[in-house]
Amino acid sequence: MIIKELNHLIFKLVRSGLLIIVLVFLVIPIFYFWAGSPNLPKQQYRQIKKYHESSSIPDQDTLSIISFNIGYLSGMTNNLAVRSGYDFFHQNMEHAVEIFQDRSPTFIGFQEIDYHAKRSWYVNQMDSIAKKLKFPYGAYVVNWDKRYVPFPYWPVKVHFGKLISGQALLSQYPILNNRRIVFPKPDKNPFYYNAFYLDRLLQFTEMDVKGNRLLILNVHLEAFDTETREIQARILKDTVERYSKRYPLLLIGDFNCRPPFMNIQNNEEITLRVLQSIPGMHMTIREREYQENPAEYYTYSSRHPTETIDYIIHNERIQAISFEVIGESYEISDHRPVYFKFIIKKN
Repeated sequence: MIIKELNHLIFKLVRSGLLIIVLVFLVIPIFYFWAGSPNLPKQQYRQIKKYHESSSIPDQDTLSIISFNIGYLSGMTNNLAVRSGYDFFHQNMEHAVEIFQDRSPTFIGFQEIDYHAKRSWYVNQMDSIAKKLKFPYGAYVVNWDKRYVPFPYWPVKVHFGKLISGQALLSQYPILNNRRIVFPKPDKNPFYYNAFYLDRLLQFTEMDVKGNRLLILNVHLEAFDTETREIQARILKDTVERYSKRYPLLLIGDFNCRPPFMNIQNNEEITLRVLQSIPGMHMTIREREYQENPAEYYTYSSRHPTETIDYIIHNERIQAISFEVIGESYEISDHRPVYFKFIIKKN
């Protein structure tokens, strides 16, 4: 009897249009606030991890770092309306580990790495890579923590859903400090869009390298709004200038902009010009070498790269040895990783 009366009530609501009003003013707001809420308390948005006791501190003077927007191991399907299977992600994980093993980096910096996300089968990608490569230390920051992300928009079955993702650093040396600095979001975005949009971050990490304090600043700048990206660059400049005269410093990551010396029309972007204006900071890509063979330095997209948007920049306390874009990177991500060998200069 109750069910019959309920069905009759719903029928009346549908006929009168009240059901649509109820959905708009009740169900949708409830979903909006629930889906956009975090899974974690904010104190867990930055953590330092020790995977095992290091048997010995590496003694070599030559160090190396890989910076990689790993695109949560989604290959060329990143942000597309595709739901790839577990085996696809597992294979990309094995390919990534193979690339890292070939170069034995001292440090690896990641952007777009998942810690617990439906879209990547709830695998903690940082922990998995660290353990496979036997890195003793790691640090992460969270830049995207939502109960449900309704993107890509259609069909519903490919929605990202639950998502905890961010930036990370793996290290052969002890990590002393790990900070999370949040950049502003685009003001042009509607409030409801920014409610589900990732935070663009600076991960500020300090390492003890045989008594030297090495700073690695890992960034993932705004991708879609140039004005906001340039604002983020100025904030980044202020941070770098406070430390670059005192400590060896590496600035790495996905800057989402082309180099200022790329020969294209209307290239008025100032993001990298702002960072180049910092006294003593040097790009690992030299303008003359780039002009001789630009394609050698393209990082995006990985299948048929046409532009450079991933960089490593260093200060004068760092002596550069070599730099390369790793071309044989399969299609682990839509980006190609960059690799830099260097020496910390003696005081």
